Amino acid sequence: MKIALIAMSGIRVCDRELLNMGLTLPGFVERSKVIASLPSLGLLTLAGMTPSRHHVAYIEVDRLTAEDGIRQQLDSCDLIAISSYSAQIGEAYALADELRQAGKQVVIGGIHATTLPAEAKEHCDAVLVGEGELSWSAVLRDAEAGALQPYYKTEGAEFDLQDAPMPAFELLDIGRYNRLTVQTSRGCPHRCAFCASSILLTKQYKQKPAARVLAEIDRIKALWEHPFIEFADDNTFVNKAYWKELLPELKKRNIRWFTETDVSLAQDGELLHLMRESGCAQVLIGFESPTAPALQELETRRNWKYRQQAGYREAIATIQSHGISVNGCFVLGLDSHDQTIFDEVYDFVMDSGLHEVQITLQTPFPGTPLYAALHRENRIISPNAWEKCTLFDINFVPRRMTVAELSQGFKRLTARLYSEEATKARRAHFKGQLRALVKQKGATGSPGNAAFLPEHALWSSGARHCDAAFESALFQALLKNKDTVNAMHGHRISQIFYLAALYDGLLGLAFLLAPYGIYGWVGVEPPNHIGYVQFPALLLLVFAWMFFQIARAPLQRRLLIPYGIGLKAAYVLVVLGHWLTAGIPDPSNSPDHFPHRHRG
Repeated sequence: MKIALIAMSGIRVCDRELLNMGLTLPGFVERSKVIASLPSLGLLTLAGMTPSRHHVAYIEVDRLTAEDGIRQQLDSCDLIAISSYSAQIGEAYALADELRQAGKQVVIGGIHATTLPAEAKEHCDAVLVGEGELSWSAVLRDAEAGALQPYYKTEGAEFDLQDAPMPAFELLDIGRYNRLTVQTSRGCPHRCAFCASSILLTKQYKQKPAARVLAEIDRIKALWEHPFIEFADDNTFVNKAYWKELLPELKKRNIRWFTETDVSLAQDGELLHLMRESGCAQVLIGFESPTAPALQELETRRNWKYRQQAGYREAIATIQSHGISVNGCFVLGLDSHDQTIFDEVYDFVMDSGLHEVQITLQTPFPGTPLYAALHRENRIISPNAWEKCTLFDINFVPRRMTVAELSQGFKRLTARLYSEEATKARRAHFKGQLRALVKQKGATGSPGNAAFLPEHALWSSGARHCDAAFESALFQALLKNKDTVNAMHGHRISQIFYLAALYDGLLGLAFLLAPYGIYGWVGVEPPNHIGYVQFPALLLLVFAWMFFQIARAPLQRRLLIPYGIGLKAAYVLVVLGHWLTAGIPDPSNSPDHFPHRHRG
């Protein structure tokens, strides 16, 4: 069969005012780019367990309209599987309806379809409920026979991650992504009432064998030499002993990585040291609220987060003192929140020194205890309005403020936290923390773990998996080698390449716009055709653009630096060679040989 796997990727926001704000706020822009760039690991996993006799294509939904020929590929497919979250489910249903009308067999899966299988079934031939690995083989068998069942469920069964297939990363156009995902575990012990992640697929917390995790990373590295890995876990470090064995092996892979965890990480200095050494750039932690009463109502099993709240600031300082950025997440609109919460979140971020911060609105996702409670209390504004499950739109009545007050307060806080000025200040502060850590490393020869509690405000762009985390990875690399610390300074490299970009840019523009004037000024006969001047002038502009990009992010684009040095060295050698062998005219002593020469 020919099979198409379609991911309903990207970020959605219904509130037009908030969306327009986001277009001008660096944090929102960065977050959109990162989230939109994440591939569907679930679909890649199903592709990886599909027998080789089938032809499989992985397609991000935006490509169906953005790229010629992609939509036409679906015409020859025998089976089309769609995976979607709640916010995009309406678009997924519309696409599925269209494909079924064209005679295609359509399967829908994912967390939303698992929660509301009967709703999904109205738009497809079959619904894949729960963990896809358990049923995918049966789906393929029945599709091949033209006899799909309405539902594929495995009541009470749990997929064993010991049997996890290798995701088909080779199906990806790697250039489209700024990071790739690897899952090491499923589930979470905390069971927050609002959570709509893998806890809706599995009742257990389970771990993938370390050997399989490393094999997936090795596969990615075969496709992408220097990848950024996101561990797609809900709570990565529940089993800390597992990670203490895995991280030394991860260090050998020379990657940078990001993951999600809880504040208990701060209590294990050995683990933090191993994380930094293995390339951890950032961890995302769900603090949820800076106020204790809000945390008391959060979990369905126990009040673990409530008991940790008093240590939030110390935990942030401890983790970041190891050169690992913390992205702190806060949910606005919890039942104990009133209008004071917006200033409380802002003040907490300022006082704690968080490198990154993400704020979202409480969102009643289908299938969660939160949705059930709000529905019982008749506080859901628009039942089944799944397009509002974006984390940035309101679809419930807050308990201690009005909908309008929550909306406007959230927007004001967004503007304060994600402004360009705030973003720069946050990053500058974290770099200062890291420089202090580097100096301590140079002075003592040991990694150092002193906590840095900043005195001034630090607020963040809120990008969930912010690309700025590469700054942390840079300093982690520097920490490992004192000689490197002394020899390499990113800001000096930037200055050099900014100067090179300015020089080549001005020279290229000059020769492109006024070549004959320059030749006349130096007293040199011009070439017999203007094209011989225009081409190298344009090359200079290309070089200038490359040097400018290196200057903006010398470490992120460090692989270009040798080429930039090579180009400059070649230029100097050519000029020096002519100078030594034939001489170069001195424009101050040269007559104007071409006072009336014009282009044409």
